[in-house]
Amino acid sequence: MSDNQLRVLSLNCWGLKFVSKNRDERIEAIAHELSQGDHDIIALQEIWVYSDYQKVQERLAKRLPNSKFFYGGALGAGLAIFTRFPILSTAVHPYSLNGAPIDVTAGDWFVGKAAAALVLLHPILGQVQIFNTHLFAKGGEDGPEHLRAHRLQIIPTIPGQQARAGSQAGGNALTMSYTANLPGTTPPPSDSVAVLRATQCKVVFTDHVPGHTFSYSDHFGLEATLAIETSPANAPAVLDVQRELTSAAMATTIQAWTACYRFAKERMKKELIIFAVSIFALVAVAIGTAWLPYAWITPIFILFSIAVSWLATTMLYHGFLFGNWECNALMNAIEDLEHHRKGLQILGRRNSGNFN
Repeated sequence: MSDNQLRVLSLNCWGLKFVSKNRDERIEAIAHELSQGDHDIIALQEIWVYSDYQKVQERLAKRLPNSKFFYGGALGAGLAIFTRFPILSTAVHPYSLNGAPIDVTAGDWFVGKAAAALVLLHPILGQVQIFNTHLFAKGGEDGPEHLRAHRLQIIPTIPGQQARAGSQAGGNALTMSYTANLPGTTPPPSDSVAVLRATQCKVVFTDHVPGHTFSYSDHFGLEATLAIETSPANAPAVLDVQRELTSAAMATTIQAWTACYRFAKERMKKELIIFAVSIFALVAVAIGTAWLPYAWITPIFILFSIAVSWLATTMLYHGFLFGNWECNALMNAIEDLEHHRKGLQILGRRNSGNFN
């Protein structure tokens, strides 16, 4: 393994306990396959069972001795990163929008989808920030809009953490530069800067597990090689990378969040109405049991009361607690992006000489 390049791999392992088929055999095969590679950084998703993480960790210990399993939510974030470079710091940033608790089959809300991050020390690049994330599943590009809005929560989360980490390290986390402005740690001025250039990228884990009829996962993996090159500090940029969202993209995102906010408000209103009706029904049943003509009807009323009580409780926590939680998260996201858009407009006017 050369320090002049970075070989990275990302794979969703489909490691749900009791749900994923052939999990033990697949995780063992994934761990074996990863141990045969020459990657510098490996990011895994859906590795929710800690013993599965330990299994992979043991196989990779010689080549990638540094690793982190990220916790989050009630069932864990399912994220892990392995690297051969020393780890300086780690953090996990849960998305404020992660589906709904009432959507038990999807489970996104319970696991707490998040952006996991760590800062490692590279011999050439210095401090390098690595992100590993697993997005909210539903919605996609086609909607519905109120579900797509939850996926768009990545927009303020990861860039915000990148900027924060970059300022704390004294450098630019987006470009992986390093200027730790602390006594005794600031490196001498350099006439060159390090540049990452992708030299190879391919889809991996596309075959069946050897000796079996099932695949490594329900997802393919992605492997990339990044060459570390140096160029003069005053050299013109080879590629003009657009770091900011366009006005159209920000407007589309705000529109999606606004639609989701209205949907959440309407759903919350309906669920609280169901809660009120359920309470009324429970009171009516409690009063009505005093005039039951036959004893055999009593168990039916008891079962009915249990079902209605469960419904009332569910509507209360989902309609009131989660409803307000979601609306507040959406309002924060909308206002943050609105302020960001206005800030860019102010900076644009200032740079063009029209600032007043």
